[in-house]
Amino acid sequence: MPLDTGNGDNVLKITGLDGVAKVLWWASMPNGETLTILDAYTNTTNLGAVPVTKGEAVINFAFPSRYIEDGELRDPHIHLALCGGGDDPSLRVLTVDLKRESTQSWMTIFIVAMIFLVVILLWKK
Repeated sequence: MPLDTGNGDNVLKITGLDGVAKVLWWASMPNGETLTILDAYTNTTNLGAVPVTKGEAVINFAFPSRYIEDGELRDPHIHLALCGGGDDPSLRVLTVDLKRESTQSWMTIFIVAMIFLVVILLWKK
């Protein structure tokens, strides 16, 4: 597989990868729907291989979809295969759960600020 950092609006920066030569990664299709596991990974373009430089790797990915596996809903996640380099040909596979950053906290702050502004304007009258 040629080295490819991937395409997508999300960035995963991995540090502490001393002794790792490259990271292979894959995730389900980025269509936002709940899929079957077969549909989630068949022909996914959400995959790649990145080099590790100075113990760090950066992956650009599209946010993966949820899917159903063995009757259970799997939340979005990304799989990482850490490939050893030099005298260490080992392979370690990890799964990292992902969550979208919530805008709820910003909306709460905005609503509270608007209420505060209305109270101040009414107070001045």
